[in-house]
Amino acid sequence: MNKFPILDISKISLATEVDKLTEETHEFINAIANNDEDNMIEEALDVFQVVINILNRYELTDKLEEGLKIHIEKLKNRGWKIEKYL
Repeated sequence: MNKFPILDISKISLATEVDKLTEETHEFINAIANNDEDNMIEEALDVFQVVINILNRYELTDKLEEGLKIHIEKLKNRGWKIEKYL
């Protein structure tokens, strides 16, 4: 399996990255509205990419594993049934 890339966004402002996140989120929503499954995947990964890049800007990517554990416990405490893990 491929690893998710982290891009060098050091020359891009945080405001630009946040705008990019908004743009990519809208594109993902449009793909859903159009029932375009291939584009849904592409746009979802674009959203993930921007989020990962922003987390990396704040040097938080090394905290994702612990954050995921906390997130899963939060979901369970809220009564969500987990179907499977990726």
